[in-house]
Amino acid sequence: MPRVKDPDRPDSRKLKGDASRERFLEAAAELISERGYAASGVDEICRRAGVVKSALYWHFGSKEKLLAAVIDRVGKSWVEEVSKSVYLEGTPESRLDRFIEGLEKIAIENGRLLRLLVGVAFQQRAVAPAALEALLLSHANARAAVVRGCEDALGAKLPDFDLIADLVMAFMNDLVLRGLVGQRSAELTRRLHHLRGLILLDLQRQLREAGLPPL
Repeated sequence: MPRVKDPDRPDSRKLKGDASRERFLEAAAELISERGYAASGVDEICRRAGVVKSALYWHFGSKEKLLAAVIDRVGKSWVEEVSKSVYLEGTPESRLDRFIEGLEKIAIENGRLLRLLVGVAFQQRAVAPAALEALLLSHANARAAVVRGCEDALGAKLPDFDLIADLVMAFMNDLVLRGLVGQRSAELTRRLHHLRGLILLDLQRQLREAGLPPL
């Protein structure tokens, strides 16, 4: 009798395919953050992933689409971390503290991914439109997550939260350029503390202008 497949049993080929796809994403993220996109060849990505080249094209179709998938993952990780850092509990200032702590966690634990995004942004001419579109979408989603984080921290909506988001995004990019991501240092803590002060000052200004009570 033919063997009947158990619908609850995982498909071993699918599991193997998912695992190889994951290795490609990890290897590409590591290599591109270290060397930049243009200097990260398909052969080297495959060697680092430990998967044959044909599998890369089967999963992604091209190096450019692999980059777009990597950027999409980085952006989602950004949004997830920002969203987790602030929740509606405690005073607005304590929520702001958690938000800043969340940014520090992103800088330390996901510094490699931040370097990748900034590196791709500086090499726009070398990447395909699909990857640039993914980069712009990633930036927009991360910026929107910061705006939501400000709204959650304050428990209200104010008109200039988008400017605070721009400040945060520029600040994180500056950390990359200064080589402060991926490490815990007194300088990183100092800069984050200053960012907190700037955000708090602007929140107080916006509350005052809106006729709302101060924090």
